[in-house]
Amino acid sequence: MKLSTFLIIAIFLFLILPSSAFAQWEYGGKLLAGETWPVVNLSMCPDGDGGVFVAWTDYRLPDNPDIYVQRVDSAGYELWPHDGIQAVISAAGQFSPTVVSDSRGGAIIVWLDIGRSEPVLERVYAQHLSPQGDLLWPDTGQAIINWGSNRELPTAVSDGHGGAIVQWCSPMFAQRVDSSGNLLWGPEGIRMTDSIYIQLWERLIMTSDSNFISVWMDRRGGNRDYYAQKFNINGERLWDSQGVLVSTDYIDQDTYKISPAPNGGIYIF
Repeated sequence: MKLSTFLIIAIFLFLILPSSAFAQWEYGGKLLAGETWPVVNLSMCPDGDGGVFVAWTDYRLPDNPDIYVQRVDSAGYELWPHDGIQAVISAAGQFSPTVVSDSRGGAIIVWLDIGRSEPVLERVYAQHLSPQGDLLWPDTGQAIINWGSNRELPTAVSDGHGGAIVQWCSPMFAQRVDSSGNLLWGPEGIRMTDSIYIQLWERLIMTSDSNFISVWMDRRGGNRDYYAQKFNINGERLWDSQGVLVSTDYIDQDTYKISPAPNGGIYIF
């Protein structure tokens, strides 16, 4: 993992507050962790009550990167202990967290876990925190995917029912986990595409019709094309089994974004 040179996490005021509320926050942003150690891989989401959840990879123990999370209210006050709450207790390394609201005042954090079962294998784990910051799943985290070869770049969105939809590559799979940590789409989840080629740079979003759309870069045919798949809360694919071609581009572009469009579609930009 490449270590960022940034040593702090700051939430900039314009992200969540109108200009009339700026005075309630510290000039230059709110320091959450990393006064004397590196923190990287920032992820944040609304908490449903005017504040935010923030998760990051934390190097306060240089040889054992961990996932920490903090909740900040709309006035800039930390609601959990300063420097955050450790989301998982494990000798393995944890990286690339994604935090989503559980729609009930708590948060679900998903991350890439390296070296837990074997020194070089990458797995996907998750943790559920209550609105008060209590760990609701095992201290070691809940395994979302713990089989097969290495997994990369997990991401997640809320499922709107207290749990989360978790996605990873390659190949592209998704899994639904409920608020108790149960895997609802079988032990392996559902595959986004039957394509045998490599899928990378995935994005995931809930659409306006409460289904979900996944977008990824696919190397089928030697090209770098972008495909999409739509699926519902029951894990049923709604589009072609190979995915739907949405863009052809011969230049790697891993910084694209997606957002909901009317009538259950998406915008890609």
